[in-house]
Order: sequence, then structure tokens, then C-alpha cells
Amino acid sequence: NFKVSKKNYVDQSRRLIVKAGRTVEATFYMVKSPEVIAKERKAKEVDLIIKQAVFFYNNDSLLQAKSKFEEVLRLDPENKDAQSYLGATNRKIAEKIGVYRTNALVATDRKDYQTAIDNWEKVLTLDPTNERAKAEIAVLKNRLKKQPTKRPKRPVQKATKEEIEALYKKGVRLFGQKRYKEALKVFNSVLRLNPNHTGAKRYRTRTRARLKASGG
Repeated sequence: NFKVSKKNYVDQSRRLIVKAGRTVEATFYMVKSPEVIAKERKAKEVDLIIKQAVFFYNNDSLLQAKSKFEEVLRLDPENKDAQSYLGATNRKIAEKIGVYRTNALVATDRKDYQTAIDNWEKVLTLDPTNERAKAEIAVLKNRLKKQPTKRPKRPVQKATKEEIEALYKKGVRLFGQKRYKEALKVFNSVLRLNPNHTGAKRYRTRTRARLKASGG
């Protein structure tokens, strides 16, 4: 009986009949033990997950990174790389939460409630159980409802060159009809639309002089 043993492999035994004076060669095919196979499979899985986690960490996808590092530690609680990276990830998350919280408080002071809500929601994205963020969002949404809505300003429509000239000619007609007060209003309107209109400037000066002379 022959028995072959090798570390991490299943022992192999074989019964051989050997005649005197004969040389016999025997080949033993060694198979890794189930425990070793399971350990190697686990090590490969851990290595793959760590690579994924580090990729997420380097790309600032912190929640995905945290989830992956925690998964590694469930498989291998003593994994030093995962422990170190998880600590760094949690610190980064805490820093981001601090920035978003500060932004939210500053926006609240400015009464920019929507921006404040947006920043508190970012806090909740990183920390879904953050009770302060939930409470602040509820308060701010209530304030936002009570805040008067700003009416959008109507866009100022610019008059065309033809429209300005038509208005100018109207002023000239009024001047010719000695309706100086009306003419002055028209020339002022022309100059608001086109401050460089020389004709309106000249007629406005003449109109003011006529009004002054007539005591109007």
C-alpha cells in the first residue's frame, strides 16, 4: 500500500502489486482539498470586490464604495485594506454632509428655501437616516408654500426703427397743431426708445421753448 500526502491536497492511497526484481512507476493525481478550494474562491471574490470598491472610491461614488467595502468585511472581517478604505470613505461622506449642511443653513438665512431643501436632500442621499435633514426639509417646504411667488418680469419689447419714426412724426404733427404739451410727451417717448434721435432732441427743445413762451 502506497500513500502520498501533500499540504492543501487530499491524501492519495493506492495498492500496488510489485514482483521481485521489477521496477514499477505509479502516477498519483493530487486534488486540492475542499477547504482550500473554498478558501481560494473566497480570496478571488474578495479581491474582485475590493477592486470594484476602490474604483467607486476614486470616482467619488462614496455610497457604492462603502457598500462594497462592507461586503468585503462580511466575507473577510480582518481585511486590512477594506478596513482602511472604509474609514476613509466614512470620513469623506461626513465631510460632504458638513458642506451640504452649511450650504443649506446659509441658503435658509437668505430665504432661498429651494436651495436649502436641495442641500438637505443631498444630506439624505448620503445619510438616509438623518433626522435633522428630514425635519428641516419639512419646515422649509412649509415656508416655501407661504412665500409669495415672484411674478416673472415681462420682457421689454424694443420698438422698431419704423415705429420710432412714426411716433416722431406724430410729435411733429402735434407741434404743428400747437399742441405742445402732447407733442412734448411724444418726443420724450421717442427719446426713451432712441436717446440719440436728433430730430426728437431738436423738436423737444423747440417745444419746451414754446411752452415757456406761452406760460404752459
